[in-house]
Amino acid sequence: MFKLILHAKECISCAICVDVCIPEVLLMREYTGKTIEGKTQLKSFEFDTELIFEISKLSFPFLLNPNDCNGCMECVNECPVMAIEIQQR
Repeated sequence: MFKLILHAKECISCAICVDVCIPEVLLMREYTGKTIEGKTQLKSFEFDTELIFEISKLSFPFLLNPNDCNGCMECVNECPVMAIEIQQR
């Protein structure tokens, strides 16, 4: 069994981890909080140049069914900001 550890301050809610999750156990929840900012926000981060884009506010990734996680580390390897760790329990 594996445990997802998310470094929330680093996560940019890009959902790449969800896309590459082979056993399809990683999901993102839609942000449902009621704030004056609305349902979208601007996010910026750097690769080679600074990118700024509008995204839906999503919560952080989570393991829907941790028993199905095979520990392949694809989500960890593909995270552009190194915000995910997976530990074996």
